[in-house]
Amino acid sequence: MAATLPAVAADPGTAESVHDDPPEESTAPTEQVVESEQLAGHALDTGAPDAGSTDTDDPTDDDSEGADSGASGTVAQSGAEALGVRRTIYLAASVTVVMAAIVAALVLGRTYTTNDATLARDSDITTVARQVVANLVTLRHGSADADVQRIRDGATGEFLNQIGDTTGGFAAVLKQGQVDSIGEADEVAILSSNDETATAIAAVTSQVKNSEAPEGQPRVYRMKLQLAHVGGRWLVSDVEFVS
Repeated sequence: MAATLPAVAADPGTAESVHDDPPEESTAPTEQVVESEQLAGHALDTGAPDAGSTDTDDPTDDDSEGADSGASGTVAQSGAEALGVRRTIYLAASVTVVMAAIVAALVLGRTYTTNDATLARDSDITTVARQVVANLVTLRHGSADADVQRIRDGATGEFLNQIGDTTGGFAAVLKQGQVDSIGEADEVAILSSNDETATAIAAVTSQVKNSEAPEGQPRVYRMKLQLAHVGGRWLVSDVEFVS
C-alpha cells in the first residue's frame, strides 16, 4: 500500500485523467426547455389565447350590445304603437266631428223647414181672418146679396149655418135701413194654431152710414175668430164679438 500510492500521484497522465476531465452535463433540463419551446410554438400556431393579451372579446360587451339593441327595438316599437294610437284617436275624433256636423245640419235644416212651414201656415191664417173680418164690416144695401155671399164663401161649420139661416132677413135689413158700412181689420193676432185649427183675434174699425146717420159714424170692434183647415183652405167656423 505504501509503495503504490506515490506511484499514482507521480503519474501525470493519470492525474490529468482523474482531475482534468469535466463532469458529464445532464441532458434532462435541455430536453425540458426544448419541449417547452415546442409547446409554446404549437400554442401560437393554433391561435390559443394568450393570458396577457388584452385583445380577447369580453362576453359582457356582447351582452351589453344585445341589451342596447333590444332596448332600441323596444323603444322603436313603442313609438310606432303610440303613433298608431294617436292616429286612431285623431281619426275617431275627425269622424265624430264630421258626424256631429252632419247631424247638426240635418237638425237645423229640419228646424228651418218646420219654421218655414209654420210661418207660411200662420200667414195664411192671418190673411183669411183679415179678409173675413173685412167682409163682415163691409156691407152695402145696394150690393147686400153679393156682400153676404162673400161672407158665406169664407165660412164653415156653425158660422156657415148661422149665415145661411139669416141671409134673406139680413139683406132685407140692409136695404130697408139704407145701410152702408165700410171697414177693415187694423190688427190680427194668432192666439193658437196647428195644421187643423186656429184661433185669432182682430181689432176692427168701420164707418157706418144709415138713414138715421147719413154722415156716418165710426165703429170699433174686437172679434175673436175660430178657423178650421177644410179642403186645403182656411175657413172661419165661429165669430164672437168681444170687448
